[in-house]
Parts: sequence; C-alpha cells; structure tokens
Amino acid sequence: MKNLEKAGIELIPLKEKVRGVLAGFNVCLTGTLSSISRQRAKEVIENEGGHFNSEITSSTNIVVVGANPGSKYQKARERGMEIWDEEKFLRKLSLK
Repeated sequence: MKNLEKAGIELIPLKEKVRGVLAGFNVCLTGTLSSISRQRAKEVIENEGGHFNSEITSSTNIVVVGANPGSKYQKARERGMEIWDEEKFLRKLSLK
C-alpha cells in the first residue's frame, strides 16, 4: 500500500454497501403528503438507501403520489413507472 502511495496512486476507500428498503431505487414525490413533510420523506428515502429525485428522470423507479399531484404523476403514468400512494409508502417504510 505504501509503495502504491509513493508511486502517486491515490487510494480511495470503498463505500459501505447501501442497505434499506429503498436501496438502489430513485424515488420522486408529487402532490401533498398529509402525514409526513416533504423534507422528512426525503430524509427517510435517503436513510433507507434510496436516492431522492425532485423531478421525474429516466432513472426514476418509484413515484410517491400525495393529494393534488401535479404533472409528475401524469408523466409517471405515461412512462409506466411504479406509483405508490402515501399509505403504501408509509407501510413499506414501516412508518404506519
């Protein structure tokens, strides 16, 4: 290891493997969630290994839909993305 460092090779530690219910998933929220704030939902998603997207992208896997969803909901439906309502989101994360 020391010889590699002396040779100018930078050693980068491996990241710990991400675990959780949402590990490896990109999640987007749309609409108003009644029982959890958007900021708290974002924290929960990230704590469960997921990545929070504020917009629908080609990498979005799950769209969580609250009351009065906007155009993101329609876009998710058109693209055939997995859509969870607030109750399913809370149940999957053991928050309900």
